[in-house]
Amino acid sequence: MTKNNLGVALTDQRIYLCSASAIYTEELPKGIIMQNKIAKPEAFYRCIAKILKKNKLTDTIIGRNIHILKFPHYFDSDIELITSIFEKLSFNKIKFIEYSTLINNATSLYMSESSAILTVQDQAYFLDYNIMTDISKDIQYLLRSKIQNGDLFIFGEYDAINDLRAELEKKYNIKVFTFHNAKQYIITQLQSEIAK
Repeated sequence: MTKNNLGVALTDQRIYLCSASAIYTEELPKGIIMQNKIAKPEAFYRCIAKILKKNKLTDTIIGRNIHILKFPHYFDSDIELITSIFEKLSFNKIKFIEYSTLINNATSLYMSESSAILTVQDQAYFLDYNIMTDISKDIQYLLRSKIQNGDLFIFGEYDAINDLRAELEKKYNIKVFTFHNAKQYIITQLQSEIAK
């Protein structure tokens, strides 16, 4: 890894940036990112430009390479939008890192405040809370139909993650694990990836 590599993960509540030696977390105004996608491009561009300047992440003559977490529910249009914004911010090379690479294809449940991603046997299922009547029950139903046995890893920014973990373990007699820093798990994985 060169010192000019920067990693980016977009979540509903914040943007995570990382270099080889540091992780930067910034909350964004509500509505700029929704379901881990950019909802308001101009507002996002202004926010990210300020964040990069504030953390001195663009102060280099050589320029920076950026590695962006690509969630499984991104469309080509999402990738084009993200690429155009970071090109406008003068990043030299823009690379997308697949979500499945960062979780090592483990049976896992990533939960944000508006959506979740269940990954089972190399398949990712995107769950939009807006179309669910009861998040906990609907997720449990999906887990029951997709997970026969084994371990489940839960991480993300969902506030009730520990409550859900305990409920799933009790109800389905499976081992459910949360990572030490569940909210930053995905960015620490991205940080490790760009360090290779």
